[in-house]
Amino acid sequence: HSHVSTDGSTRDMSDSGGQTALESALIGCFGGLFATFCVYPLDLVKSKVSARVAREDINAPGPRATSWEVMRTIVREKGAAGLYEGIGGRAVQCFVEDFVFFWWYSSIKAYASQHVAAKEGRARPLSIAEGLAAGAGAGIINNPC
Repeated sequence: HSHVSTDGSTRDMSDSGGQTALESALIGCFGGLFATFCVYPLDLVKSKVSARVAREDINAPGPRATSWEVMRTIVREKGAAGLYEGIGGRAVQCFVEDFVFFWWYSSIKAYASQHVAAKEGRARPLSIAEGLAAGAGAGIINNPC
């Protein structure tokens, strides 16, 4: 079920939609980056609200800052770009983690379909084991300490 393309890369045509591990990794990490850019403002606001609450005296009278108020303050003081303050580090982290995970997952999946499934005659090889192995491999590479 694999095919060697003109560039020499092996493609597993049975399970991955004809994508190489590199293509799957790039698709996965760019999808992760898109999700990060969508939710980052909410994470930033949540962090700022938590920091304010930690600094405030819980017994002090008066209302607490809401997420909406914090978001409006950020936009008023720094513009809409302020909602993405500090995203660079998170984007790099997301890119690396997702790239490594999807590359490992696609590579393990291709190996399993070529070697394990072919021997056992299964159409769908070990998806839980593939995910565990890919997650473990990505975790070891991304957090070696």
